[in-house]
Amino acid sequence: MEPDIPGDDTEQLTTYHVRRAREGDVPSLEWVVNRFAPILLANARYRLGKNLSKIYDPEDIVNDVWAVALPKLADLPARNNRYTPVVMKYLSTTLVYRINNLVEKHIKGKPKNIGESAASDTEAGGPLDNLAAGATGVFTVTMRRDTRDEILSALNGLEERDRELILLRGVEGQSYKEIAVLLGGDPKQLAVTYQRAIHKLRELLPGSIFQDFESD
Repeated sequence: MEPDIPGDDTEQLTTYHVRRAREGDVPSLEWVVNRFAPILLANARYRLGKNLSKIYDPEDIVNDVWAVALPKLADLPARNNRYTPVVMKYLSTTLVYRINNLVEKHIKGKPKNIGESAASDTEAGGPLDNLAAGATGVFTVTMRRDTRDEILSALNGLEERDRELILLRGVEGQSYKEIAVLLGGDPKQLAVTYQRAIHKLRELLPGSIFQDFESD
């Protein structure tokens, strides 16, 4: 049963489901995964690039990230009563770490199997442990939903620079100064470009995860 939350207050709805998922509620867990997984997949594809995406399946990496993140979900503190930026930051940081590790192994000629260390990164005893053990099925179903295609299609419809800004700023939470080093350009102008891009995505997909992103 959904809480009595105004339809346009998606951040409050996300926070509600994260709190329920932290307690081990399966429907809320599925809601949270469905909320974050598509944009996480987009970030995995971006970070891997075309060449490595042919070797490592981005969806497998996302599943691996969730296997690590779920048992930790209950330990993540809200920030100003909001969970979206906290969960997003943890997921994206875990994903970037995983991919950097894969790249390092690939360069050394010692490819790492996706998911081989996920179990060792979790701790037993919390309400999410049993859910994490059988989580792959949940993720696979979620990643096949229309939401994934809508999110990916919306991102692909942006200019490449705008798309990179959404992923680097909105998903990974990098500062505009950090992004300027990666992409070039003036941080203030990058902020304007980001605001324009996020506004476009919100108009295209009202009520989506983009509604929860920072608007700065």
